[in-house]
Amino acid sequence: MKENVQHLNTLIKKKDDSMGIMGNFREVIRASIHPNGNTKKMGIGDALRYYYTALPMPIALFALAIIISIIISLAEFLQPGFAGMPIGFSVAILFATVLVGILFSPIYLLLGALILHFFSKILFNIIKGPLERTYAAVIYGTMPALMLLFLLSLILVPLEMLMLNGQPVNANANFVPFIIILAGVAGIIGIWNAVVTIISLSKQHKVSGKRALLAYLLPTLIFAAIVFAFALVDFAILGTLAAFARFGI
Repeated sequence: MKENVQHLNTLIKKKDDSMGIMGNFREVIRASIHPNGNTKKMGIGDALRYYYTALPMPIALFALAIIISIIISLAEFLQPGFAGMPIGFSVAILFATVLVGILFSPIYLLLGALILHFFSKILFNIIKGPLERTYAAVIYGTMPALMLLFLLSLILVPLEMLMLNGQPVNANANFVPFIIILAGVAGIIGIWNAVVTIISLSKQHKVSGKRALLAYLLPTLIFAAIVFAFALVDFAILGTLAAFARFGI
């Protein structure tokens, strides 16, 4: 019986490994929608592998969106009466910037995990596990962003085509819908990422949801206080210098 169970587990593992790109993207969706299942223990190397194996579909679609946007921008140049920057070129730059950010995210995510771990474990002892568990939780927390950015690229290129509609365009005026959509998606990504990260922290470190929430919010609040304090100091210095200049001191 034990041998049959082991054989079945081996078959399941082989099936999971053979799912390829679609299987990896299913894991992105699973980790985003069912974060209570984000319990797999991963080292830093495993977390990096997990992140990058989730990228093929979003990267492929973003690359395709960049190519399509460049083609659209060339078509805009040929339109009679066209003036200004082609909106297709602007969208291509946008997609390229996001793509570079996605590729290099694990670097600053590791820095974020180090900061979170320093405050939450070393200073305040809120969480118990090693840094690897914190980094795994932070990596899990990026999955909603990958999923939503994938969907965003499906929306922006058709919208771009509809906006052109064979007519000369003014990029400054017509870029407004993109800004509105991006602002909305950015807000959703921020909230969703935070929720998944908090739940993943709870599962990775085996602590309560309240402790995980505190572990996530504490560094944020501390840094917000530091930034606010520096802003006050800068404001005071600038005010003093302005007063000196006014009275010729």
